[in-house]
Amino acid sequence: MQTPKKITPDSIVKAVVEIKYIAEVPFEILLGILVSRLDQSYTYTNRPINNSPLGLDNYVNPADIIININSRSLVYNNKISIQFQPNSLIFSCIDKYIGGVDFLNEIKAALSFLLKNGEVKKWTRIGLRYISEYPNRDIRECIKFNFTFGLPDVESVSTHFKSEFFYKGTKVILNLMNKMPALGTDSKEATPHVVNTSIIDIDVINDRLEIPGLQIEPLINEISLVHDFEKEIFFGMLREEFLNTLQPEY
Repeated sequence: MQTPKKITPDSIVKAVVEIKYIAEVPFEILLGILVSRLDQSYTYTNRPINNSPLGLDNYVNPADIIININSRSLVYNNKISIQFQPNSLIFSCIDKYIGGVDFLNEIKAALSFLLKNGEVKKWTRIGLRYISEYPNRDIRECIKFNFTFGLPDVESVSTHFKSEFFYKGTKVILNLMNKMPALGTDSKEATPHVVNTSIIDIDVINDRLEIPGLQIEPLINEISLVHDFEKEIFFGMLREEFLNTLQPEY
């Protein structure tokens, strides 16, 4: 399936890649080793450097990827953050989505600093989660999906649909929310107010990895493949007329 390289706007409010690993040393020691290897473009903190979009956490059920960074050990530069947890690394875009190619390049650059002496024995799992948000929009105008059930005379005020399925050897957790009331603003200075917001939340997981810890290229290739699957699912759901409004570039 051919998918666009870029759409404008992309409406992505959260982009997260989680990589799980098995280590040869305890986490507390590994954390110190990994942080010490990053270059000076990264800053260390155990406090949040940004928050989820207002109201988002009230309605997006946490799937397998953790996106709340409060009270976590993490480092960040001007594009991404890296959250360190026992047996996992979580990469997130900070202020805005920087694009799939740049995001992957940032992950690869960080891993090239981190992976040197074999403290990570192997990589076992990749999870990629993208959340797109559409304020003041009925999601049925955007995707080929109808929220219907056994009461045809009932018109839902808001709707949340969740599905788990397999796609090309990966597990997918799909959350669709239509017109969920959430706090939002029209600008950073504006007073928060309730905005009916629709959300497309796609989590693609490959939990069958057996990649040696020092092998970066095979790991990056697997992340890229999972990213391609996420794009195929996302664009496969969109109505053609809505996609055309997003100025797709192929």
